[in-house]
Amino acid sequence: MHAQAKKPSPLEFHAYATAIYQHSFDKSIEDDTSLSGDLYTRYLAKNFIVNSHIEVNSTPKTKGMASVIRQSNADAGTALSKNNQGRLQLSELYLSLSYEKNTSFHVGLLNSTVFFDTSLIGNNENTQFIASDFVNNPVIDFPDYALAGVVEYQFSATNTTRFMASSTNGLADNPNRDYSSLFEVNSDNKGIFCILETQWQTDNTLFETGVWLHNGDHRALDDANNKHLKNYGAYLTAAQSFGKQTVEARAGIANARVSATKDFVSLAYQITLSDWTLGTAYGYTEISKYSSMRHDAAQEVEVYGKHMVGKYFSLTPSVQYFKNPFHNSTVAPSLANEVWAANLRVNFAF
Repeated sequence: MHAQAKKPSPLEFHAYATAIYQHSFDKSIEDDTSLSGDLYTRYLAKNFIVNSHIEVNSTPKTKGMASVIRQSNADAGTALSKNNQGRLQLSELYLSLSYEKNTSFHVGLLNSTVFFDTSLIGNNENTQFIASDFVNNPVIDFPDYALAGVVEYQFSATNTTRFMASSTNGLADNPNRDYSSLFEVNSDNKGIFCILETQWQTDNTLFETGVWLHNGDHRALDDANNKHLKNYGAYLTAAQSFGKQTVEARAGIANARVSATKDFVSLAYQITLSDWTLGTAYGYTEISKYSSMRHDAAQEVEVYGKHMVGKYFSLTPSVQYFKNPFHNSTVAPSLANEVWAANLRVNFAF
């Protein structure tokens, strides 16, 4: 008599625990360590999937690198209370449905960057680059975790087109940073964020391009009284792998009347060795001519080396360079135009 094969569990999960130590060589920035944890679960029912994401963040140090130059650390400050204290929160809870073989729907509280502006080597601050500009295109006016609906249609084995309609204000975009604010629709500043993207992907190639509109009220950079403008833009990502090496480029533009980041381009490279993954990226952000504060382009470089320690742990030292960075001038009014930082990331993934 043969034993029956054990049925696979309908519940899947994976998790990250990450610590990032950052040391700036600018004396106006203090050393700091950010801590975070993420638990992702999927419940596979017969006709649908329930997805959830619970995360926890430590409280960023006021004069730390992640607070002064926020784009230096995409993992810091993603789960904060209205008092900017780290907290445990339910960040995503959404339903996924499939229709026939080529159409999928996703509805609920979700992270739009899971579906849009994806890439091969620059999409995960837990395992790849930590600078936010190398995780997602900074010109896209994405909302935080928000109520949204996504539809995906697969035209072929290599081409998928996606559309999303979302509230413009997610958890972190509302002053109270609570769940009840997600359902408020009577605020003059709130609106709809829409994005349309088409993507071609093979085993070694990725190309995607998209357009987006944020119709919530925006204030003109050069006229404080003109506060009913909209933000919009376009972007693309192209990547090519050659064996263990990958080269990737990103570009994007936004409405210069309301967005200080007028356009952005970046180039990234990654090579995978036996126990190491090495990556480097350069980003260039052009500043809107309507901005009254500054006009010098922001530039940044990151170089990292990720070393696997066993199956689940990784250690990633990295170096970052920022020229004319966006920064918190209240906390660091005398910040130099050029800032170097040395970092160490410790990650546990399972």
